[in-house]
Amino acid sequence: MTPASIVSAIKTALEDSSYLSYINDNSIFLGVRDSISVFPCIIIEPIGNTLTDEAMPNEYLILNVNITAYIQVYDKEKQIVGDTQTKGVLDVENDIKKALSSNSTLGLAEVIDTKIVNSVHDFEQYPVRGFAINLEVHYKQNRTTRA
Repeated sequence: MTPASIVSAIKTALEDSSYLSYINDNSIFLGVRDSISVFPCIIIEPIGNTLTDEAMPNEYLILNVNITAYIQVYDKEKQIVGDTQTKGVLDVENDIKKALSSNSTLGLAEVIDTKIVNSVHDFEQYPVRGFAINLEVHYKQNRTTRA
């Protein structure tokens, strides 16, 4: 199991989720972008990989990934909590969490579990709002083959 495989599986899980059908697959990005012009969008950014245990031939690791999303809502009353027509920032956050929680192994045999650790909101650039969800992916990897 490689970190790249895990990040790809996260992207696929978000793209395939019926909870996020209102987000275009082309608006789910790997890596930070300079200027965002399409909303809503999701950015997947790995932020760390930590060894937690080893038992030959395996290492047990935690891959930390930030799932950042941005929305653009001009109606101030719907920016946080939307309605059936407009998703607010808390609606989008909950939909992403549902998508990630629907399969805690991301469909990968070597992933042991995924944990949503926390989320942090950003609201400095009206009408754009954003948040980041910190996701821990617990997995094992063969220490000699790195597979």
